[in-house]
Amino acid sequence: MITAELAGVVLLHEVATTSGMTTQERNEDTNLFVGAQYFATRAFWVRIGAGSGCTRAATWASATALAGTSSSPDPASVVGVGLDVVQWRGWSFGMETMSIGMLNRKGLLSTSASC
Repeated sequence: MITAELAGVVLLHEVATTSGMTTQERNEDTNLFVGAQYFATRAFWVRIGAGSGCTRAATWASATALAGTSSSPDPASVVGVGLDVVQWRGWSFGMETMSIGMLNRKGLLSTSASC
């Protein structure tokens, strides 16, 4: 099966500064993939895809403002495995583990998730 996917990830975290304080940071990852999904059994499947992605790193400079940098579109890929737990009339409810990788001037960026 051929797939098209738009994936977005937002990571919120705190970073310790040299002065002992912490700052709140936000990393965003947006990707567009085209790929293939293969059903090894009726319920277990594997998927891969390739495409383009952008990242954005931001720091809360004040209570209401974000200061950040964005990347240009860079090559990205995705791989995932899943299990459909319930299937009904063309619909399914399942579990998936996936990993997204992007290669840019900072190196290889990776995001993984299970849902």
